Amino acid sequence: MQCAQHALLYNMSYRLDATAKTDRWIGFREWYRYGWKKSATPLPFAFVQKNNLPHLLVTWNHLKDPKALSYVQQQDNHSVSHFLGKDEIRLPHIESDFFERLLWHCAAFLIALRCFLFSAHRPNYALVIRQIMEMAFILQLCEKENIQKVSFFHPYEIDSNALSLCLIQKKIKVLYIPSIIPLYVHNHHLVCDELIITSPYQLEEIKQQFSTSIFYKSLKYWSAESLDTSIAKNPNWKSPTTTSKSLAFYSHGQWLRNHLNRADNGLNLENTEEALLQILARLVNQQGFSLTIFLHPLEKKHLDISKAYFEEKLHAPFTFGNLEERSAQSFQNYHWGIGALSSVIFERLLTGHKTILFQPRGYIFPLSSSGLKNIALFSEEDILSCLENHQTDTAEVFFKKNNLSDYFHFPDRK
Repeated sequence: MQCAQHALLYNMSYRLDATAKTDRWIGFREWYRYGWKKSATPLPFAFVQKNNLPHLLVTWNHLKDPKALSYVQQQDNHSVSHFLGKDEIRLPHIESDFFERLLWHCAAFLIALRCFLFSAHRPNYALVIRQIMEMAFILQLCEKENIQKVSFFHPYEIDSNALSLCLIQKKIKVLYIPSIIPLYVHNHHLVCDELIITSPYQLEEIKQQFSTSIFYKSLKYWSAESLDTSIAKNPNWKSPTTTSKSLAFYSHGQWLRNHLNRADNGLNLENTEEALLQILARLVNQQGFSLTIFLHPLEKKHLDISKAYFEEKLHAPFTFGNLEERSAQSFQNYHWGIGALSSVIFERLLTGHKTILFQPRGYIFPLSSSGLKNIALFSEEDILSCLENHQTDTAEVFFKKNNLSDYFHFPDRK
């Protein structure tokens, strides 16, 4: 219960942008959007296979996120029967009497008034307006359709633990599917029956770092959702390379998120990436490395300003990676990959490619006992030393020397 309360009031949510902190009207906007404004979607969930055992998959938008469904269907033997998009839920979707609707409107008004008068935790309180409604809808759906299992594709959302507790009390099994990045970023408070692990570092976190804030009954090991069958393990795992000075930078795009007033995760990644770009420029100009910039999907949507940004920040020759394909599809073309805390960095590790994680000192990541500490570098001297010392190593040797071999073999060894 304490984990659920902490997440609701203190954790960061991506569902509201950064302006919500200063928007005194945000509570009233939430009240209107989810209580009065009509939804374009007549039904916020879809039947997948009605003959399957009742299994509900919860994501943001079931119409725009079909990959989530195919991924869970592939990994889980208990196939999905219902696919729900939380962002599509509105008050008219809920089966309730006049008194219950009136009660919700009264609660929404009081919360909106609180957000107008006080700034402390304003985004968290504003989100409660829709979270109450979404929770009511999901509980009704589970009862009506006799749902036996609920899988959360985005368990880092701040209401997930509260909803999970309600479902568990009703004897409904809850499965959490975190993203590939370390749990400390978004998922350090979790309450579920079954927890999915998609990288070895997450297992280290659960056992050593968050044993008192992550609660589960069993663990399962899945391949990461972003690494589908089109992304193969490194075909040159045991072979030397002829492109040892090719370097790929994978952008997290935090500068653009900040520019667009997206929610800030508090990790100061914009400054971190700017510092890395300066180091990369010197590696190109002084050490003869060739540099390729791979843009975040958000940067590709704003291509003109993204190109201008990197041309301004990088005073060195570089090229942009293929804009028509995912970064992971060309991992094998670049001997080295480097970036700040981005999911692509962990994709490279899991597929067996030599990688450096640009990480400021002083964070609670990575754990001192983890092999990631060997490639979590921040100074230019340490980065250059790593590049030189491992330049002729095969990927297999590089992973063995840095205690990272489990990444290449995950989840097969689990």
